[in-house]
Amino acid sequence: MSEEAIVMFKEAIAMSEEAIVMFKDALVMAEEAITIPEESIVSHHNTRTIHRGVIETSEDALILMKESTSTEDGYFSLVRRSHRNVQRNHSCIQKNCRNVRRSHIVMFEEAIVMFKEVLLMTEEAITYHRGVQRSHRNSRRIGRSV
Repeated sequence: MSEEAIVMFKEAIAMSEEAIVMFKDALVMAEEAITIPEESIVSHHNTRTIHRGVIETSEDALILMKESTSTEDGYFSLVRRSHRNVQRNHSCIQKNCRNVRRSHIVMFEEAIVMFKEVLLMTEEAITYHRGVQRSHRNSRRIGRSV
């Protein structure tokens, strides 16, 4: 292996290590997006930012793959593996984005249920108030007739 190929190989390893760190950060943030519904909007935004970073990293891996030669099998397979990892993490982040959206829908549905309960309580209060008014009118009539 030539010295130039060794240098390129070391650079590829360094980039792969950086990518692994980015992927771990992405997974942690994506998990937060699912487990902390109060902060889901912020986490969703962060996940989208990571998503863009993963796409850029994926593009870098493709560029490296194009620059590499097929004769240097170790280097080529390392870059190809790195690219597959990027794609896997990319789909994982997309799933987490969908989960965040689902949690928003669940929260919205819960709000609708609560709103319906408030409406029902309001209707009951109005009915009770009308009953009190009727009772009050009836007692005044009885008082006048006595």
